[in-house]
Parts: sequence; structure tokens; C-alpha cells
Amino acid sequence: MPQDQAEAVRLYRLAAEQKHADAQYNLGLCYHMGEGVPQDWAEAARLFRLAAEQKHADAQYSLGDCSEAVRLYRLAAEQKHADAQFNLGICYHKGEGVPQDQAEAARLFRLAAEQKYASAQVNLGNCFYTGKGVPQDQAEAARLFRLAAEQNHASAQFNLGLCYERGEGVPQDQAEAARLYRLAVRQRSMLAGGGVIRLRALHLGSPRVVPETIMQWTRADGGARAAASTGAAAALCALALGCCAPARLARGSTFAGALAAAAACVALCAAARARWRLDVSTFAKPYAMWSALPFALAPWAAPERTDEVRALMIGLGGGSLVHFWRALVPRIELDVVELSPNVIAAAAHHFDVHETSAAGPGAAGRLTLHCADGAAFVADAPAGTYRLVMCDLDVGALVESCADFRAALRPDGVLVVNMFLELTGARRLLLLGRALQALLANFAEVHIARTSPKNTQFLAFPTPSSLDRAAVAAAAVALCARAHLPFDLGALVAASDSYAIRRV
Repeated sequence: MPQDQAEAVRLYRLAAEQKHADAQYNLGLCYHMGEGVPQDWAEAARLFRLAAEQKHADAQYSLGDCSEAVRLYRLAAEQKHADAQFNLGICYHKGEGVPQDQAEAARLFRLAAEQKYASAQVNLGNCFYTGKGVPQDQAEAARLFRLAAEQNHASAQFNLGLCYERGEGVPQDQAEAARLYRLAVRQRSMLAGGGVIRLRALHLGSPRVVPETIMQWTRADGGARAAASTGAAAALCALALGCCAPARLARGSTFAGALAAAAACVALCAAARARWRLDVSTFAKPYAMWSALPFALAPWAAPERTDEVRALMIGLGGGSLVHFWRALVPRIELDVVELSPNVIAAAAHHFDVHETSAAGPGAAGRLTLHCADGAAFVADAPAGTYRLVMCDLDVGALVESCADFRAALRPDGVLVVNMFLELTGARRLLLLGRALQALLANFAEVHIARTSPKNTQFLAFPTPSSLDRAAVAAAAVALCARAHLPFDLGALVAASDSYAIRRV
């Protein structure tokens, strides 16, 4: 282990033995992250608790994932700990650990918002927008969204964009709405799909405005250069279409070069779209690329197989992954569950996502769209229905529904969970640890990969395999070669410093 980490642990331990709260907390972090000592979550929790008993606000907050979450959040909130105020507000908003109380939730969001806590500003804005816990006031909602948007908060940018698009709380201004949607989309947040849909609805993301869009964005970035690689070309094309995060391009390059590159990009992405029917934003979203990995690892996805492949996708988004999965395994029978009828309508109108029915043996698979709550749909699914299930979940929803997901899968199936967390440090690790614990309580094997700075993917298998990381990378390379994928999944796995396999 690095000498500096070992020395840090030694010094923290000496101070912790003298009941120094900061040292107890920091030593707990070392055990939780496995830095300087073997990873030991139980010892981390013990040290956090010792510090929390001395009213250490960060320790009280870090322990907020256990059964006494509300009590610890409250102790930290009383010390004006903004994270704790926000999370205690979430507890009251959802009725988790306390009776549901929207007024108390709004009060706690306000306390954190006054400390410039962006997520609290967004949630308080939502309270004013909907009139939950406070009198409805769309102007105040827009003001709070603006405060958080100025801190580069993607949800705030998206919500403020909606306000401008609809003229709610602010004068209607579709150009400003589009600007805010693009800011949210550039962050590749979980709202990116919604941002793309809104941009297309405003007719500001179509290929016919590519030159104008490139002119605006490449000048802002100080010029552009012709993109030499597939990845750079795709990124520039996605930038031009307003579909994903902008490429940072070299200063001093010619604008003519940027236009030439964009023309090549449009052709490149059109070819890929013709084969895969992918939205161009998929090229630049690693979590979407990683969604192909189950098809590399599962024997039933092999092209020579003819048996049924029934799959479930919870959350539709723009529909790119629907097209992608159906291109990878044409015989797939896919159920897609989406709570919002507006998203289903937008995906049909802008992204050509329509239900289909199989015509008989050997025919292409079917697509069925369900407007329903994902958790309820899985809970009602007959046991052993699916070979593949994918969902975007927070930790609480995963813990609550994990057993239902396992029951819905066949023994040779796989559950794919994408978990988006804006949190960092110990808090993030505690949440991921809780997710892993829930999965290992229900599945025989779990693969974990950090697919982007804020997104972690879990692959959970009911039946253990003999795969190691090298075998996973080799399977990914084979899939790319067999399916002619427009990205290198094998390189993603091989280069990942976070791919791990846990077995019961």
C-alpha cells in the first residue's frame, strides 16, 4: 500500500484511540474505502458511530443509511448540516421513518437552500411549483430553480427550461428554454433524454440547424478542428445536434474544418443510425454502451440460439436503447414500462418507438409498451418470466424491490441496474454498499462497474458463473466483432479501474 496512506491510518488510529472525533471519522472513511487498510464496512460503521456519539455532524450524516437514519439526520440538521437538513426533508417528503409531512419537508429544504445547497433549492422550488407544503407560487419556484441552475445543477436547468417553455413564473421564451435544456443535456445527467425530447419538440435539435448550432458552440469553445477519430466525430455530431455533452475542441482551429468534420459526422451517425437506429447521443454515453454487456455474457444472446429471449426495460427515455437491444437480438420479446404517457407519446413521435407483434416462429420479436409503475409491474410479473431486466433505480427503490426482480428472472437471467448518484466520498460509498448488500442477499453473483463519474452499473446473476474480469473483457470484444458495434465495449471493460465481481 502507498506509504502515505499507511502513515495516515497510523496517525488517525493514534488520535482515534484518544477519542478524537475527527480522527474516528477519518479512520472510518479509510476502512470504508479500503485506503491504507483492508476494506471493512463494519469497522467503518463502528468508527462513524463513535464519532457520531460526540456530535460529529459528518459522522451522523454518514450513518444516516441505517435504521436510525431519521434520528441521526435530525442531530446533524440541528447543527445546520445542509446535507442532513436536505435528507431529513426527503424523509418527511416521502414519509420514510417519519409520518409524511410536506410542510416540514419544505421547511427543511428551505433551511438547506438558505445555505446555497443546490438540490434543496430545486426541491423547494418543486414544492412551490406544485403547492406541496407551501402556497403555490410559480414565480418563486422559477427563482429557486434559477439559483440552483447558476450552480450548474442539471435538474434545475431542466426545470427552469420548462418554466420558460411554458411561461410559468417567467415570461415565455423558447430560445431561453432551449439554452437551458442544452445546459442540462451537456452534463449527461439522467435528465438528458428528457432534454433531448424537449429540444426536438421545440424543433431546435434537427439536422437542418447543424451549421448554425456549430457556429454558436464552436465559437464559444474557441474554434474547432476536424475530428480524426470515430469517437471525436460522433461527439462533434452530437454537439451539433444538441444531443449530448459538447466536445472540447482545440483552440485556433479553423471554422471551415469544424464544418467539414460535422458533415463527416452526420454521415457517420446516419450510417450507424441506419444499422442500429441509435440516437446520436448514445455514442457519447458510456452507461448506454455498457448496456450491451449482458448480451456478451449471456449464452442465450448468441446469434445461433433460437430460444425465446424475453426482456423487461423499466424507463423508456428517448427509446434509443429499445432500438439497440432489438438490433442486437432481433428475436427479443421486450416489455417496456414507462410511468409517463407523455414520454411514450414523445418517443413515438420523435424516435419512432412503436409497439410491434411477432408473426410466428422465426419472426422478429415483439415490443410492448406499458404505461405503469415499474415497481408494481415487477411485483406482479409471473415468477421466472424474464431473461433480462434493466432499470434505473435509487438505492431505496432497489432495496425495496430487489426480491421482486430476482423472482421475475429466470435462473439464467441477468438484472442490470444503473444507479446515478451525485454524491461523493463516504456518502456515495455507503449508498453503493447498501445496494450491493441488497443484491448479494438475492443474487449469487454481482458485477460492478463505474461507467461514468456519477453512474454505477450492477449486473446481478441468479446463478454463479466462472467469469473473471479478463473473461468479461474477452466476451465484450467478441460481441463487438460479431455485431459490428459502433463503439469498443471491450476497451471500456479493459480500461475500467472499477470493474469488480462479488460472489456469495
